Amino acid sequence: MVWLVVSFVFAALIVVIAVSYRRRARGLKEIERAPDPPAESEAQVDWDSSALPSYQADKIVPRSILKLLEPMASWHDEQLAVFAPEHRSETYPAGFLLFQRDELTDHAFYLLKGEVELKFELREPAIFSALDPEARYPLGCGTRFPVTCISHTEVEMLRVPQALLCADRNRQEVHGIDTAAMDLPPVLAGSAAFHAFCRSFESRELQLPSIPQVALRLRQVIRKPEVDLDEVAKLVQVDPALSAKLIHVANSPLYLSVQPVSTCHGAVVRLGLEATHNVVCSIGMRQLFSARHTVIKRRVEQIWDDGLTVSAISSVLAAKLASVDSDKALLAGLIYRIGAIPFLKFVDELPADACREEEIDAALELLTVPVGRYVLQEWDFPQEYLELPEQAERWFVDSGPRIDLGDVVRLAVWHARLAQRGKAALPPIIALPSFAKLENRGLTAEFSLNLLRQAQAQIDATRKILAG
Repeated sequence: MVWLVVSFVFAALIVVIAVSYRRRARGLKEIERAPDPPAESEAQVDWDSSALPSYQADKIVPRSILKLLEPMASWHDEQLAVFAPEHRSETYPAGFLLFQRDELTDHAFYLLKGEVELKFELREPAIFSALDPEARYPLGCGTRFPVTCISHTEVEMLRVPQALLCADRNRQEVHGIDTAAMDLPPVLAGSAAFHAFCRSFESRELQLPSIPQVALRLRQVIRKPEVDLDEVAKLVQVDPALSAKLIHVANSPLYLSVQPVSTCHGAVVRLGLEATHNVVCSIGMRQLFSARHTVIKRRVEQIWDDGLTVSAISSVLAAKLASVDSDKALLAGLIYRIGAIPFLKFVDELPADACREEEIDAALELLTVPVGRYVLQEWDFPQEYLELPEQAERWFVDSGPRIDLGDVVRLAVWHARLAQRGKAALPPIIALPSFAKLENRGLTAEFSLNLLRQAQAQIDATRKILAG
């Protein structure tokens, strides 16, 4: 009897083991593509995002979803139709290390569903949800990831080559303004003022704004093999108001010094030749921003005020980052939207009712970039300035591994927009390749605002000097 009981128990045990083994084997097969969640340590130096395994990778993202993402929202349907099948979404389990800070990458991630935890360098971790407005932008863009990202829940991600984000797929090489090749909005199709301006621009009959004459003469002088500082000072002293402002700049917080200067010659010595030229050019820009008609005057003043803000922030950021001359950044912030001025000046000469406000706004959207580049080219500005009208508000531009003038202005424009519109209208700062280049990535939104508050005296001084 005992023998029968033992035999029965032994047989039952064999059955249990067999069933357990089959279930385990089936479970291993189902998750064979899912790696174990990594440890909390971020010391995985050999992580390779190009070989990143996925839990599931076979879902084509609908075009209706792609049209919500930036910059894909501006792509044509034909481009999205080609893109979608080649770049499918991927699903990852909770606790999965998606990427880590300073990891080299040539891809960016969009969060389509779920939540991730972002671990920053100089601030507390944050939970980022696919329901957040910022989710329409990538979690990181640049040669290195600026944060560590771990899935907080099961997530659906879209991985996109950064070359597709940094390139403007709708861009056409602009040698003029060919209205026949433009996709004109209805408000401009029948706009007599817009088409008249384009014809005038194409035929080179348009009167472009003139760079201040003092700045032109200074440029000619400083290009000489041997430059006499007295000659430079005398050029500036021809305009007493300009001379006083140059002295003011030399004594401002932008150029901190124990001993104040009281002469134009002393200001030129302190600033240096190139900085003197850039500052004189910046001060002289004010004369270009004027108009007669109320509607035009309001827009001109808005552009000038925006330029003042971006210019001041650019100068402060350049000084803090010590990567670009602050006087270059000062000038760059003022001129990145210079392309709007020729059209506004053109319309200002027409009767007050010749161009509706919606026509003006739509025209500026199309004209500011090509006209701005042309104006700066005619003014004989260096190449690094010529790119600013097009690239200052293209968040995903990546000019290379080092911070340059365009990066500084782009970050300044981002901060200016943050103050004007709030976070909802902007990509998170970690999505900007310009941010990924910073050696100290404490420049998050919160840190940036603190930095700008600390530098408010410099910003106020800059605005006061340039405001005229």
